[in-house]
Amino acid sequence: MIWSLIFLTQRLIAGTIGDYTRAVEALTYVLAANRVTGMVAMQLRARGTWGFGSDGIHDAAFLVVAQGACWLRVAGHPHVQLVRGDVIMLPGGSAHALTSSRNGRALPARTVLAEHPPGEDGVVDLGGSGPAAHLICGEFTFEHDQAHPVLSLLPALLHIPGTPAAGAGELSTVVDLLAAELAEPRPGSDTVVAHLADIPFVHILRAWLTSYEDAGP
Repeated sequence: MIWSLIFLTQRLIAGTIGDYTRAVEALTYVLAANRVTGMVAMQLRARGTWGFGSDGIHDAAFLVVAQGACWLRVAGHPHVQLVRGDVIMLPGGSAHALTSSRNGRALPARTVLAEHPPGEDGVVDLGGSGPAAHLICGEFTFEHDQAHPVLSLLPALLHIPGTPAAGAGELSTVVDLLAAELAEPRPGSDTVVAHLADIPFVHILRAWLTSYEDAGP
């Protein structure tokens, strides 16, 4: 099964990316053959000057900016400013830093969590004053307990802006629903959040494929 998935991944690399329809067909099969499950690992709320350094993980990581703005730093990549509605995926689960300013200091996650354990609502609140940044951090795991073959196609950092011009309208809807369920839990919210967390993976890949289609030959 895994070798079949790798073969299809190689097909995408070899020529289907230039043909949006064929790429979608191959991608659909690959996704169906190795189910992806998303989960929200942590919520972070911070004001003022702050920084959070996250170690790398085995699975693919994702980040949603539900409110405010921040900076993302990943080794080997330019610093990225993130604003409300932006979605990030790190297919290889790369270590990264989230800070209030471009070159702000990021404390190790273990230090931050020791000083600011999650509250009853599951939010790590760093305190401070001023406008708040609210981040939803999660990860994607895979049915066969191996990195999804399609991840080898992707750059180490995928940034999907939340602006309508970026063509991520459906992803923005999912992000808004996820943020709303987490902000105001209601009966059944755990189930809703669990299902909503699965969806961004596919929408991120769609946005990536669309960017190739728009770029043209």
